[in-house]
Amino acid sequence: MEIPDDVQKVFENESKAKELFDAMSYTHRKEYIRWITEAKKPETRENRKVKMIEMILVGKKGI
Repeated sequence: MEIPDDVQKVFENESKAKELFDAMSYTHRKEYIRWITEAKKPETRENRKVKMIEMILVGKKGI
C-alpha cells in the first residue's frame, strides 16, 4: 500500500504516530489511508489527517 505524499509529510512531523501506524495490521493501515483519500474536499482531507494522528496516538486501530 502506498502512503500519499501529503500523509507522509504529516507522519514526518509525528514520529510516534508513524511508529504506531507501522505496527498496525495492513488492513487497519489501509482503512486509515482510504478514509483520507476518499475525502472529496481538500479541507475534509486535511481534517481527517489531523484526526487520524489523534486516533492513532490514543490507540485506536481503525476508523
